[in-house]
Amino acid sequence: MRLCWLLVLSLLMTLPSMAATLSSSDAALLQQAQEAINSQQASVAIAPLKQLIQSHPDMGQAHRLLGHAYAMTGQAVLARQHLITAISHGQMTVDALARLYQLDYVNELHLANLGQLMLLLSLEPNDKQYPMLLAQTHEAMGNTQSAQRIYQSQLSRQPANINLLVKLGQLAIETDEIDQAIVYLQTAEAMGQTPVSVEQTISRLYAQNRQFSEALLWHLKAWPDVNEAPVSEQIQRVTLHKESGDFEAASELANNLVDRNIAADQALMMLARIAMQINDRKQAQSCFEKLSAMGMAPARITAYLGALAFNASDYKQAAHYLAMSDAKEPLSREQLQSLIISYLKTDKLSEARQTMEVYLVRFSLDQKLQQALKQWAQKNNPPSRDTMD
Repeated sequence: MRLCWLLVLSLLMTLPSMAATLSSSDAALLQQAQEAINSQQASVAIAPLKQLIQSHPDMGQAHRLLGHAYAMTGQAVLARQHLITAISHGQMTVDALARLYQLDYVNELHLANLGQLMLLLSLEPNDKQYPMLLAQTHEAMGNTQSAQRIYQSQLSRQPANINLLVKLGQLAIETDEIDQAIVYLQTAEAMGQTPVSVEQTISRLYAQNRQFSEALLWHLKAWPDVNEAPVSEQIQRVTLHKESGDFEAASELANNLVDRNIAADQALMMLARIAMQINDRKQAQSCFEKLSAMGMAPARITAYLGALAFNASDYKQAAHYLAMSDAKEPLSREQLQSLIISYLKTDKLSEARQTMEVYLVRFSLDQKLQQALKQWAQKNNPPSRDTMD
């Protein structure tokens, strides 16, 4: 902000004390250039303006018009040079500043834009566009609070401006003022003509606040027919039903997604979580098994299935799931022990040997595994007749 005021002061201090005096021929050249620019024939204006500047290098008006002509013909660097020269020679006009703003905006020269907009506001304090552009420039520079103050000031003058309410809601989200964001966005929505994204955002804000019932109501409002919603929003509807305690509705929607093969892995995971929450471990296991069959189960899920199978003495399934889990993420000591034992129990000696080598690299051969291996050896290698004698 301080740099901007310094820019303003420097520009004001360079204003000349007197205007250039023109001959009739020079005045005619200036008029010719002005008419060419007004008629969108900017290229025609360049030659007479350059001739004028050659004779009168301090003529601010000629520099200003030449700046416009260069800008209109795509010569941005020359345009900017002549516009700055014009301003320093007394032509600090709205059109010159506005043109400079456009040129610098394209090049993302935000600090320059800030100074230009402040000057424009000083020349036209009642203009409604400049404060909005100034707020947007503050946003681009990361000055969120400065932008908020300008938008709030504008909102006090235009309390029914939906765009301002939505913008203030978005900035409140950026600054983690969730409750304030909800107020702004709900006020905008109450006025009507807001996009679905506003209702969707309100729903997510309530969910972020763990106010799931309110979040669900707004989600229903945003997507009356959930089948028409994006897949991510269909999953979100399942989550909101679940978190609101309506497990039946959550399960119905999740099963529908599985049946339609839409985000089936996410839907199955949601069904498993619901089953775990209502202590239906059999249903949870069924969901995990389906996920595993799809190749979409995380390592922790296949490890869990392997542990269940091992505890049920289903060593074939235990080996299958534990090996699958270890391929994705290294098993713990006990899980790897279970995998070795499962291989031994199912006579997969080569796999057992390889896994024991892995175990020795990761861990030391502890007493529990030694005992298991000894028991297996005694069972599968009975003593010879000579030894018995």
